[in-house]
Amino acid sequence: MRPFVLTIRTLFFAVLFITASLAVPAQPKDQPEDQSIDQSIDQSKDQPEDQSKDQPKDQPKGKLVCYSPSSEPKAPPGCYIAQSAMASHVADFCDQVGGLDIANLEKGYATDTYNGAQLRISSTKKVSKEDCASRMGEIVNGCTPAANNPMNWKYGGENSQDETLFKISIDSGRSCQRKANQDGSPLQAVTAKCDSFYQAIRDEFWIYGAGFLGDDFGKELRDQMSHCTGRVVDWTFEYYEKPDADGYEWKAFGHTTIWQKNCFSPVIKGSGGPDIPCNGSG
Repeated sequence: MRPFVLTIRTLFFAVLFITASLAVPAQPKDQPEDQSIDQSIDQSKDQPEDQSKDQPKDQPKGKLVCYSPSSEPKAPPGCYIAQSAMASHVADFCDQVGGLDIANLEKGYATDTYNGAQLRISSTKKVSKEDCASRMGEIVNGCTPAANNPMNWKYGGENSQDETLFKISIDSGRSCQRKANQDGSPLQAVTAKCDSFYQAIRDEFWIYGAGFLGDDFGKELRDQMSHCTGRVVDWTFEYYEKPDADGYEWKAFGHTTIWQKNCFSPVIKGSGGPDIPCNGSG
């Protein structure tokens, strides 16, 4: 009986071994236990940490900060100038910057007018005229305050790129005395008033305006007159230190030959002002 018992016992353990072997799934000999992890590690060795760093960039924009009465850093609501004036200042300024070995310059433009501004570049290297115009242009064309601004007035700003600072600040004189509405918005439209009076042998005129002729001391207005009224005598043009009670920024005065009142309406409009009639007996 003993050999028979050993045979049954041997058979029993053999069945258990075969059953256990079938319960464990076989893995391919050449396949790691977690292939996805190994592949990820191998791929990361060949992949740059930030591939975008090696990509060429075309004229990257600088760090642009816009001055505005409605956002930080806040600008006084009455400190703004015409976009065309700011662009003209930039053109002259960058012409000069392009000729410097080291771009470090500050210059004021149209001081004592309603389009005054201070332009500045601070750098330790040479900056081309074109690069200056591009960076300053981002301030001129990229900075538009959120407040209601149909005339596209500009409050200035700064732009930094490659350790070079480009800055446009509104002059602290008349340019910071302009009209601002209760909500902080700037002048909404050009305004003007005209009076002309007959005085026997000549006409006397008074013209007031705001929002145009902000920095040329009335040159355009007088040039327009010469094409219509002819000779102008006793000519005077004056900027107010701040807008008067009616919001006007300047006044012009002079004498012409008689019956010239009808000339003044097209003269004012041709100078950038509104289309208005001229009052009085002239």
